[in-house]
Amino acid sequence: MTNFSKGDMRVDLTYGGAEPDAEEAKKNIDNFLQRARRLYKKKGEELKFILATEHKQHRIHHHLLMNFIKGKIEEDDIAALWPYAKLNYRSTRKFDGGPEDARRLAWYITKETDKTIGDDDSIQKVRYRCSRNLMKPDVKKEVIYSRKWAESPKPPEGYTAYDTEEGVTEDGFPFQIIRMKKDITDEEREKWNRKMERWEHHLLKGREKRELQSRSQKSKAGRKKPMDEKLPGKAGAHGQRNAPRNRRCH
Repeated sequence: MTNFSKGDMRVDLTYGGAEPDAEEAKKNIDNFLQRARRLYKKKGEELKFILATEHKQHRIHHHLLMNFIKGKIEEDDIAALWPYAKLNYRSTRKFDGGPEDARRLAWYITKETDKTIGDDDSIQKVRYRCSRNLMKPDVKKEVIYSRKWAESPKPPEGYTAYDTEEGVTEDGFPFQIIRMKKDITDEEREKWNRKMERWEHHLLKGREKRELQSRSQKSKAGRKKPMDEKLPGKAGAHGQRNAPRNRRCH
């Protein structure tokens, strides 16, 4: 992919205590990004991220995709930058770098903001935020010359217009810009949601299995007895056997 690659990290930032209001949540995530930039700069790297904040019908939380520098920055370093809740094994996941995972992440990060972008009470007025150092996508533009245009232009079939901008160029020519997104049918969205649920379930099961194996190994290591410990009827530390019990003769 252009800006992110295999091994980069998806992070979900939540709040463990009282839920902040919109202004406080924005301040918290901005402070997190500022601390992250300083951390990356200290390691000789540059932070790249895509961010969306969700709040409809649930507590405020933030979804991010960040570049991950293996060997320089660990997951614990990222967790230390967020003091508002303890990150667990569900809070971070690795990006596999493929187009299928990129589509999943794009849907996951913008699944709410895609619907609430025009709402008056929306915390985030754009579909997503991103760092300025990302390479811009290849946007297709079509120039249509006309003496006049409609105030509410009708988008092509299969697309929805979500923003219209009008103005005048430096040369004095009026212009109109229409931003559109491709529609997804209810059947396609439902199919995608089921696929995402299976994907989430698969990742959760894998993490639970690894945690169980880790706890099992630690438990076995704690029960392991020293090699020189004396056992009944066997050679002790000095190669001597325990004395047999005295038997009463009749």
